[in-house]
Amino acid sequence: VFGNPAGASLKCPNNCSFVGTCNTLTGICQCNSLYAGVDCSYKKCSSPCLNNGVCVNGLCVCSNGYSGSACEAAVCPNDCYGRGQCVAPGVCACAAGFGGSDCRKTVFYSVN
Repeated sequence: VFGNPAGASLKCPNNCSFVGTCNTLTGICQCNSLYAGVDCSYKKCSSPCLNNGVCVNGLCVCSNGYSGSACEAAVCPNDCYGRGQCVAPGVCACAAGFGGSDCRKTVFYSVN
């Protein structure tokens, strides 16, 4: 026999982790907006994890080369020494007068 016999009350898995509502007719949890899973035990991230980041218990775990709460920021060596902008993982766009992979070097231009 499939379904719910008339009048029977079904329990939901793990009491919907106390963050959802149990439908006692179906035994299925209706999770609040911050949680997911059959028992509402999986906490969602507040925003999508970018650049191949993965949501783990409500926090984005970033792939190599990225950081930030949503893995939105590229990581560069020595943060480009404050002399440039990180435009991709490990790639600094240096300000005028600076160079090198991390903008550490002072660059002099000769005028002919």
